[in-house]
Amino acid sequence: ESDCRIQEAISLPSLQDHHP
Repeated sequence: ESDCRIQEAISLPSLQDHHP
């Protein structure tokens, strides 16, 4: 249930971290 929400939240910042 919340797993999907948590994974998406981490995926967003992860992409920005690669190329700020």
